[in-house]
Amino acid sequence: MGPRSRHAACVTLLLLCTLLLVACGSSSPPVAADPPGCRPAVMQTIGQVARRAYAEVAAGRLIVSSRLEVSRSTALIRAVAAGDQLAATAAARRLLATTQIRFLRVQRGRRLLVNLGQGPAIAWASGVLRASGRVVGRFALGVQGDNGYAAVVYGLTRAEVLVRAGSRQLAGTLAPGPATIPRASEITYRGVPYAVYSFTAPAYPAGRESISLLAPPSVLDACGSTSAQTVMNVLGPLAMRVYAHETGSHSVQTAVAYIASSRAFTAAVAAGNPVGTRAAIISFFRSHRHIVRVRALQQGRVVNDVGGPFVLAPVSGRLRERGRTVGQFVTAIQDDAGYVALTHIYTGAQVILRVGRQQVPSSTLNPGPASIPDRGLVTYDGRRYEAFSFDGQAFPAGTLRISLLAPVPGPPT
Repeated sequence: MGPRSRHAACVTLLLLCTLLLVACGSSSPPVAADPPGCRPAVMQTIGQVARRAYAEVAAGRLIVSSRLEVSRSTALIRAVAAGDQLAATAAARRLLATTQIRFLRVQRGRRLLVNLGQGPAIAWASGVLRASGRVVGRFALGVQGDNGYAAVVYGLTRAEVLVRAGSRQLAGTLAPGPATIPRASEITYRGVPYAVYSFTAPAYPAGRESISLLAPPSVLDACGSTSAQTVMNVLGPLAMRVYAHETGSHSVQTAVAYIASSRAFTAAVAAGNPVGTRAAIISFFRSHRHIVRVRALQQGRVVNDVGGPFVLAPVSGRLRERGRTVGQFVTAIQDDAGYVALTHIYTGAQVILRVGRQQVPSSTLNPGPASIPDRGLVTYDGRRYEAFSFDGQAFPAGTLRISLLAPVPGPPT
């Protein structure tokens, strides 16, 4: 499996596990000063983001692929068929170590053989284990904990997130949160007025949870002159946060440190050896799931460059031997397809990437409009869209134009 396809399989969890970002910005006008219709539009928009994030955890590519991994594990199937709890647990631990699965329960009849994973989790996938066509066991798995989900949604929306079962708080970005939360309305907690959006969803491995978003005035300060502008004032900065994560997250730092620590890679680059450099880069793809491209340089000359043709948000590092710099590298942990998929999943908007006049093939609207403004209305193929564009960085350098197009309700033009 190449770096692009392998990365696409786990790109969702990468973001789900590490997106908690630091809020910024100045204080905002009181909620009461918002124009009519603004607050409902903002809350509906961030609520849909939270629902999309949940749906991806519950039914996205990652959980589908995880379900297949478990159902095809011959070691787990043999252990369950034999009723061997120790062997089943060992096989399950190997699955957790080599996949994105965080929680796993396995039963043989009514007997619980495996119960791995700590803390409450959202969503689950279930399936059966078959040996020679006969059902020998059943399993339930999850790929996201409640705390991780709350952190992700906060990172995307800047709204506080609480996950509850009845009156008991399971996780959240406010600890503790309010004793009671209205289904939809307003609440003042510790002197801060919040607008509230709540929904319920299945929990892991059974029951239901209530997920509530509490938006402070700073989040509600996204008002535009139209509802479409308000929606895009929420979604556009979200897309920018997703991009910023690719350059400054802990995953980026660990990827850079991992590459810099490779003696084989350092030696090959220092010697100007393209074959050895390529072999070392390919080993990165096999052992570090987040790395999607590496360009190696020795005294400013490219020794080798391996990875996907379109990646974004490059970061640089140095290679050192005995305290002396012997080479440099540029790497990325996100490709165009992964970024487009994530941004489209969370916003529901069309996502278009361009380098100069060339549109990146993974864009969701292909071809897209010939010209997309920074902000404003765009009419394309008989539909109206609200646009939001910003500049990122292509690999290894240059401007990557990132545009979101959200459909504007109304008759086509």
